Amino acid sequence: MLFTLLWLTAAQAQSFNCLDCDDLVADLDGLLTESPDTSCVPASGHQGIATLAIQQTPESARYSPELLAFMRAITYTEGAEGPDGYFTEVGGRVYPSGTDVHPGAADVHRYSRTGHDSDAYGKYQMLSSTWAEWAGKAGVPTARGGTNSYGERYYDMSPIHQDQAALGFLQREGLEQVLQSRGVDAALATWQARQWASVPGASQPNDRTGRFRSVYQALLAEERGYRDGGGDCGAAVARPAEAAEPEPEPEPEVADAEPASGEPDLATPAPDPTVPLDVPYAYQYDNAVDAADSATATSVSMMLAHYGAEVSPDHITKSWGAGATQSPAGFADMFNHYAELHGLDERLVARLDGTIADLEAQLERGDPVPVHAYTTPSGGVLVATGHTGSGWTVNDPTGRWNQRFKGAYPRWGDRSGHGVTYGSGPFRRAVATWDGRTPAPIWWHEVVRTGG
Repeated sequence: MLFTLLWLTAAQAQSFNCLDCDDLVADLDGLLTESPDTSCVPASGHQGIATLAIQQTPESARYSPELLAFMRAITYTEGAEGPDGYFTEVGGRVYPSGTDVHPGAADVHRYSRTGHDSDAYGKYQMLSSTWAEWAGKAGVPTARGGTNSYGERYYDMSPIHQDQAALGFLQREGLEQVLQSRGVDAALATWQARQWASVPGASQPNDRTGRFRSVYQALLAEERGYRDGGGDCGAAVARPAEAAEPEPEPEPEVADAEPASGEPDLATPAPDPTVPLDVPYAYQYDNAVDAADSATATSVSMMLAHYGAEVSPDHITKSWGAGATQSPAGFADMFNHYAELHGLDERLVARLDGTIADLEAQLERGDPVPVHAYTTPSGGVLVATGHTGSGWTVNDPTGRWNQRFKGAYPRWGDRSGHGVTYGSGPFRRAVATWDGRTPAPIWWHEVVRTGG
């Protein structure tokens, strides 16, 4: 993935030196219209399928209704949809609600003792090895020190932590974006969804598998109702702004302030406009090879085409694999390999300490700017081609972004990412913050030349 996802509590966020935080927070009204009122989310809903523990906390706003509905549908086909699902082992044994570690981590022989050749446990029926991996990546704390004989740590398996681990896995792997842009059938076709053997198309269907799609649709309507303050609750909760045809956002009015050394200045005045560069466009979902993971290969291809080298995204992916360009260093390596092969003078240098001024300067020199951005939960990459007084023009290989931090691409098959202009506020939040408000260095690529 392009970025390591950071989960920050409010207290942690306050520990950062946030530039003009009050103004930036006010400018987030288009992202979260108000603080979540978790009283609006009941304990259970359609067919008695329980809502998730995390939905009783403000953290639920990090997850889309599509992802929450999908996870609840998984608990249905896995047979853990009730409130005691968090403590249910494969085969139906329910552990005490105070159980704080995975039974298979506490007893490494549990796998053979359940009678199912499995130690799957919890709301998402995770094997102890799967739990150890996902919990570690989600930053779940440990409930006790040490490790078992397999080297697995004893991560705290309280309900909210189970939610964080499973939801975090699907966000990191991009399944949330697939759900939002392509729908449930496309999501079910991925290997990520088939981590659960009971979903349609996976290896162990059961008598509930055939109802997965209809259950998902009912739960999705329910989740959207919670976000919109509908249903029986009546109280509004945090909800994303409307995604349809977003207008460029005006730059927030901020007080004059000097940014701390090394921090990107989110409050700089709007730059003088530049004429957008004519960079050839490619749409990642036109690719035949690993299309869903080809955004960076597609952007590399666009950059090469701009300087006169025709190298298809499919060729890049076939030659180097889908993961080769999923980092700033990998992006630069791929471009430089083909630039040298085709006799180009241009090279890319991956920069991890950039500012908005760096992007402006490169555009003013006449070179496009590849820039890594939180356009989706797992990150994305854009090729900036120009800027105006109120926005940035880019070639977006994934189509037209909905301009939400860690947002989505609502229109599947939409090739309108060619020369699209995004508002200055959304653009800066995506490229120059970790969490939509806390300033962070920009990951971008400087164009340098090797000869005369």
